[in-house]
Amino acid sequence: GDEAFVAQARRAADFVLSELRTDAGRLLKRWRGGEAGLDGMLEDHAFLAQGLLDLFEASNEVAYLKAAKEVTDTAIQHFHDGEAGGFFLSPDDGEALLVRSKTIYDGARPSGNSVMACVLQRLSRMTGATRYEELAAGTIRAFSAEVERSPSYSTQLLAAVDFQTSTTREIVVVGDREDASVRAMLALLAARYAPNDVVLLRAPGQGALELSAVSPFTEALVQVGGEATAYVCTNFACAAPVTTLEALDELLGAEASER
Repeated sequence: GDEAFVAQARRAADFVLSELRTDAGRLLKRWRGGEAGLDGMLEDHAFLAQGLLDLFEASNEVAYLKAAKEVTDTAIQHFHDGEAGGFFLSPDDGEALLVRSKTIYDGARPSGNSVMACVLQRLSRMTGATRYEELAAGTIRAFSAEVERSPSYSTQLLAAVDFQTSTTREIVVVGDREDASVRAMLALLAARYAPNDVVLLRAPGQGALELSAVSPFTEALVQVGGEATAYVCTNFACAAPVTTLEALDELLGAEASER
C-alpha cells in the first residue's frame, strides 16, 4: 500500500520504455550518458514484461499492461522457437551463432524461458487472448523431459506448471480508484497470497475505454447501482457481481474452498 514504491517502479519502467527501447520496439541492454546500445536478449524482454505486469496490478495504469503486451509480442516475434516450442536466448536477427541455445535452468536468477511462460499465462488471463496461454503450454512441453529429470533446477517453470494445472481467476473491480470502497476492495485483493489470480481495475470514462482496447472481455463488466463492483471470474465465466467488501471476501473464501 506504499505509493512511494509504486512511484519508483513507475519511474524505472518509464525510463526503460523511453530510453532503452527502439522505435521498432526492440529492447537495448545498456544506457550511459544519453546513449543506449547492445541488443536485448530473451531475459531482458521476459523480466521487463514481468515487471510491467506487476506494475500494472500495483498502479492500475493500463499503459503498463499495454507495454507488457508489446514487449511480449516482440519477444515472441524474435525469440520464439516455432518448431519445438520455448524461446531462444538470442534473437532471430542477432549475431550469427553455430547454435541458438535454449535453457531452462532456474538458479539464483530464473531463466528467461521460465519467466516468459509465467508472463504469457498472466497476460492471457489479463487480456483474454488464448494465444498467449498456448505459447506458455508449448514452452512447458518443450522442457518437460528436463524438468522431470531435475525438477529442483526448474522451480520457476514449475510455478508456470502450477498455474496451468490449477484453477485461475480473473478478478475485475469496476469503479473510480479514488473511491474508498474501490480502494478497500483492491487492498483486500492485494493482501491475499493468490499467485494464480489476476486483478484488473476498470475505471470509468477514458480508463474503461483504454482497458477494453487491451482486455476486450472487461467491456461488459459495469458498475451495479453506481457502487464499487467486483466480478470474480473463472476462465472468463463470472459469478454474480458483488458491491460490498464483505460480499467480496465471502465470495473469495467460498471459491477457495471449492478449489
